[in-house]
Amino acid sequence: MTALAGGSAALLAPLTTTAADAYWFALGNAGFAFGVAIGSITTRTHRQTASPPELLSRVMATVRFVSWGAQPLGALTAGLLATYAGTYAALWTVCAAAVLPPLYLLTFPAGRRRDFE
Repeated sequence: MTALAGGSAALLAPLTTTAADAYWFALGNAGFAFGVAIGSITTRTHRQTASPPELLSRVMATVRFVSWGAQPLGALTAGLLATYAGTYAALWTVCAAAVLPPLYLLTFPAGRRRDFE
């Protein structure tokens, strides 16, 4: 739920049109960061409790490799979008896309399960 709240808060950022209303960007960015922090704490705690101690370092390394490895691809995609569609359209697209994964998980049966064992 925090991912959905954070993604929804990110939709405030594109409401900024001038320097005088930059508070929308600050609120959207802070809300998104809060959602990411809570989600990170939750998922890391789950990984640490669900993974056997002898595999924990491998699990954490894999998660970091996948998540951090996707960042350059996201940056490239956002840069191309901003180049061809404009920065304002790119900001709306990226912020709207932040809401899609949690919405998918809430509608997908596996996303509503508490335990996979």
